[in-house]
Amino acid sequence: MVVSVFENVAARPGASGPARRLLGVDIGGTAIKWSIVCDGVAETGGSVPTPRIDEHAVLRAVAGLTDKVRDQVEGIGIAVPGTVDPVRRSSVFVPNLPGDWTHLAVADEMEALSGLPVALLNDARAFAWAEHGSGAAKGVANAAFFTLGTGVGGAIAFNGQILVGALDSIGEMGHVPVNPHHGELCICGGRGCLETIASASAVVGRLARTYAMSQSAVLRRLTEDGTVPLTAKLVTEYAWAIKSGP
Repeated sequence: MVVSVFENVAARPGASGPARRLLGVDIGGTAIKWSIVCDGVAETGGSVPTPRIDEHAVLRAVAGLTDKVRDQVEGIGIAVPGTVDPVRRSSVFVPNLPGDWTHLAVADEMEALSGLPVALLNDARAFAWAEHGSGAAKGVANAAFFTLGTGVGGAIAFNGQILVGALDSIGEMGHVPVNPHHGELCICGGRGCLETIASASAVVGRLARTYAMSQSAVLRRLTEDGTVPLTAKLVTEYAWAIKSGP
């Protein structure tokens, strides 16, 4: 899941041997996904809801996951949906998570909570490393990567290398303004960012507003009794149902 993070953890003092079992954690705005990986191959994994309280609750939730597998892994790679400082191993700007993540020493705090070496990376770059190292972009010199979820992320491979930058932000496309004058206000403070149009949460929000008073039979069928929460998956099913007709 986060190949480059695993490589960073493996490079920490005390790591030895080519085959290590590591824990990858992807902290998202909706869910915290995890996977135990050995030599780049995911062995098992799962997810838990992201606490909507503050940053400390989120880190405690991650620590709860590590408690269950501490004896099975040698290190932890954590991916967050925002910019990070790779030198200080801290988050810099993470708009889609609850709490204040500004200059939060994520790696240090998680090491204190887990007792394991921790590496921190932006989630889109983590995704790009994984796909470039062992996935769809393996062997490709130049590629663009997009992550679509609660927000929108991106990364770029050039001449066989994932571009990173001082704040691990090269390729971060979610907050590029595409409709700066008339677009919706973004959580980052800008207006008309790509994330306000293309993210799963934006798509769901638009459908909810558009069809709040809808009597659509298709939408009623998809939501069964009318109480099922709208999700990006449901929106996709709705779109296909409209395309297919009654």
